[in-house]
Amino acid sequence: MWYNWQISNLPSAIVCGEPFHVDHARICRHGGFIIRRYNELRDLEDEMLSMVCHDVGVEPVLQELYCGVLARGANKAPDTRLDVHSHGFWKRQSSAYFDIRVSHPNAESYQELALEQLYRRHENKKNHMYASRVIEEEHATFTPFTTISGGII
Repeated sequence: MWYNWQISNLPSAIVCGEPFHVDHARICRHGGFIIRRYNELRDLEDEMLSMVCHDVGVEPVLQELYCGVLARGANKAPDTRLDVHSHGFWKRQSSAYFDIRVSHPNAESYQELALEQLYRRHENKKNHMYASRVIEEEHATFTPFTTISGGII
């Protein structure tokens, strides 16, 4: 059944460069509308943290590396950003950094994984990339958020 209604703010093309078409956006191997879901979650997290924490910010740049001794595979780029920063979330007078990952459990590359394995894989990857840097250089805590089909764990 076709409806005569307009959806505002639809893109003319999606990430892979193909013209926008709902069927292609749904199956695009480059992720379709992942960035929209990601931005909504990041902004929601920012809004909720702002109600209970101080000094909440979106996409803060991490400090320059000084010690240089980080876990192998850690992100050492000078302009590294995480999704949200807050002060006083886990402990008083301490900073916390959060990073979000949006994933589609029905993607071909995840067919062999149980949902719990998929969450764990993404969480481990985020921890591997950022936890040592946040703990050693920022003297803060790091919490990865992985969301699949609307659930955060």
